[in-house]
Amino acid sequence: MQLPLLYAASFAVLVLTTPSHAQTAPTATATPVVPPASRKTMLRLGLRVNRGFETRDLDGLFAPVTLGLERRLGNKFSVYGNVLFNLRPLAFQRYYPRRTFIHRVGAELGGRYYYNQAKRLARGRAAGPFVGNYLALQASTEYSPMRVQNAFDNTHIVYQFSGLTALWGMQRRLGSLLVYDLSAGLGAFNSRRDIHYHYNSSGVYTGYSYSNRRLAVGPAVNLQLSFAR
Repeated sequence: MQLPLLYAASFAVLVLTTPSHAQTAPTATATPVVPPASRKTMLRLGLRVNRGFETRDLDGLFAPVTLGLERRLGNKFSVYGNVLFNLRPLAFQRYYPRRTFIHRVGAELGGRYYYNQAKRLARGRAAGPFVGNYLALQASTEYSPMRVQNAFDNTHIVYQFSGLTALWGMQRRLGSLLVYDLSAGLGAFNSRRDIHYHYNSSGVYTGYSYSNRRLAVGPAVNLQLSFAR
């Protein structure tokens, strides 16, 4: 009588200690979630190199200063605005007194879509607030101050051009204070008109005129390094 009871007890222990494959649920792989933006707005002050601030005469070196603001709309979209100043070094004022310290003034308004944020995070790449690859649509315009020689030595603001540009870009942080932004794309703009200044026989300024504008399509390349917070 004791032998069958021993077999039954051994069988019960084996059943209880053996894992059941039918009841084991597969482990689900968690999908990375982009953390919500802790800061909704970023202010930037930096230097920009781009095609829009070129010059065709030998004015010397310029300092293209950019002041901008970017505002997040969720984790993927943002809107931004920039004001650009192309500055001449003060030393040039002694040699070219009719040329203003500010060579060009520009403004930009646009929207960005930061794509593949979760995928970048899963691969261990930079992602998150104001960081990542993006697509953008940007409107821009540009003006030039001009000092004319007359009885009042007035400075006029001359309209240069406006444009609409589609961009692909990448924005990354360098430490806690610096941000670099590289973008390239294609834009349509009303090309800058050549300005012609008129003087009388005594050399006194009498006015100016422009050549005709025409619609043009051209590339856009921007590289900016900024202090940001």
